[in-house]
Amino acid sequence: MKEFLKYATIGPDKMNQLMHTRYFKNGEGIRRHMEKHAAIMAPKFRAAYEILEKELQGNGIADWSKARGGYFFSYMTLPGCASKIVALCGEYGVKFTPAGSTHPYKRDPEDCDIRIAPSFATEEEIRVAIRVLTLCTKIVSLDKLMESDNADCGVA
Repeated sequence: MKEFLKYATIGPDKMNQLMHTRYFKNGEGIRRHMEKHAAIMAPKFRAAYEILEKELQGNGIADWSKARGGYFFSYMTLPGCASKIVALCGEYGVKFTPAGSTHPYKRDPEDCDIRIAPSFATEEEIRVAIRVLTLCTKIVSLDKLMESDNADCGVA
């Protein structure tokens, strides 16, 4: 009986779906609404990418995905650095979702993935946050590279 009733009853999800259907009316209504979202989101993503490209592109310590819609992008660091970068950013007042949040159970075996969601912040807040992120990435990456170089040279 439960199997049948889950399709036959009216519940919160079905009411929500009905409200969306009545509001958007059709595919064109959804497209118009998403264009409004894009007008709000695109400048925020552009601001983030502009700073990332200026500060980090081509130096081999970080890379990032380019969102084609959605509300976040992935920022990849050197292995073993993401958690330290997020923690250091937090010390400077910039909070990101925990490193590895995009992985199952939030466990990134490489500790290199940070989810960046410039959705709710203002463009200026995003600019400040991404500047802090790039500086913390440089600091943590330098420490990581120095550890590797010292290990290779037998220096403690």
